[in-house]
Formats: sequence, structure tokens, C-alpha cells
Amino acid sequence: MSARPAPDPSPFELGDGPRGVLLLHGFTGTPFELRALGERLAAGGYRVSAPLLAGHGLTPAAMQATGPADWLAGAGQGLDALGARCARVAVVGLSLGSLLAIELAASRPADVAAVGLLATPYWLGPRLAALLALYGFTPAARLWPELPKPDSHDEVLDPAQKGLNPAYPVLPMLAGRKLRGHIRRVRALAPRVRCPALVAHGERDRMVLAAGARRLARRLGSATVWQRYLPESAHLVTLDRERAALEDCVAAFLREVL
Repeated sequence: MSARPAPDPSPFELGDGPRGVLLLHGFTGTPFELRALGERLAAGGYRVSAPLLAGHGLTPAAMQATGPADWLAGAGQGLDALGARCARVAVVGLSLGSLLAIELAASRPADVAAVGLLATPYWLGPRLAALLALYGFTPAARLWPELPKPDSHDEVLDPAQKGLNPAYPVLPMLAGRKLRGHIRRVRALAPRVRCPALVAHGERDRMVLAAGARRLARRLGSATVWQRYLPESAHLVTLDRERAALEDCVAAFLREVL
């Protein structure tokens, strides 16, 4: 039996259509999380770009020195580059990437024609919320700057996908402490998002809860809000059991609004 090819964590650009889609990966992740979705959208006629956010794809120590401003700056540069080549651009983000998509849509409404918000960390699961609170209010981050990701928070349930994602195997907790405040700030921006929005979430996500996605959908200022909840998927919906159904949903949403 031949070995599976090594996953590619590199940023990528695909397609050459007149409409653009910016794909933004998750916290500790890489563009690999969005590669299959990107290929699907490029085959549908879109120009697709997936940058590597600051501190990612290197080492957990490199990520500790970065924060929300760095991640947003990288996302903004990707939006600028696509906007220079495309008449209309949508931003589709996964987890942390969806927070950045909300920020871009709220602060740059003329540049963002639609958003896809996948596995948005609007409400954290209880264990992750407690962990980030501990690191936010105690010296824990200085004593234990990196923690192994908890087994109880399976990001992918599909056994064929387990172990493939080239994300960091640990949580860089200095960066994670900044993420906690970032989530609170982005919640307040949701009503300022006025473009069409897709909210999609795995019902078996124990890292960030599907109930939060439903609340986010109600709070968005968009007149058009699609919602899709995947009963057999966990956090990384773009890699999990229902990834093909998710790709179908994203493609249908963009056909209608972009």
C-alpha cells in the first residue's frame, strides 16, 4: 500500500475568474484546511486565494508573538490583492478565519460582497472557555506557554482525515489569551455586517458550540443569511464527514449572492 502524500500547508491561489473568494484558515491551522473547498470553487469559475496568517505554519513559538492585529493585517492584504483583480470578492473563513471575515465585512463594506462564516468561535465550549479564562487572569501562560490540544475536543471525526491536518499539535497559550479578547470584540461587530452571509457549523463541535452560530446568525445585520448545520461534523467542517455537503452549500450560496 502506498503512503499518503504529505499535506501541503502552503498558501495557494487557484482559478482566474472575475469573481474572487478569499479563504481564511483557523487558529493554529494552515490553508490546507480550505484546500478542497478552494479547488471546488476554482472549478466553478472563481479566483481563489488562501493566505497563511502571521505566526502560522512555522512553530508554536513563532505564533506566540503574533495576535489579532497581525492576523487581520494579513487577511486585509489578501483582500486587497483579490480586489485588485476581481470585480466582487467574498470572504470565507474557518474558525479564527470567520472572525477575521466579520471584521473585514464590518470595517470594509465596500470591499466585501459576501461572507461565509464556518465554525465561528462565537460561544466557546465549556472546557476551552475555562482554559482561556485561566490563562487570561493568572500567570499560567508564562508557566505553561504551550499545551497539548485536549483529546476531548476532537476537531475532526472522520477517521480518514485524522492526523492529516498539518496544524500545530499544541495550543500557543500566549496567542490564545489574545484570542479570548478578540472573540469578545468581534461579537460586537456582528450587527455591522450587512452583506449576504452564510453561517455553517458542525453540530458535534465541542470546541465552539453550534448554539453560538445560531445566535450569530440572528445578530448579523445582513438581510440575507443562509444557515447550514452539519449533524455528523465537529469543528473542522471543511475536512470532516460532511465536507462535500458543505462545499455544495458554499458554492450554492456564492452563486446566488456573488
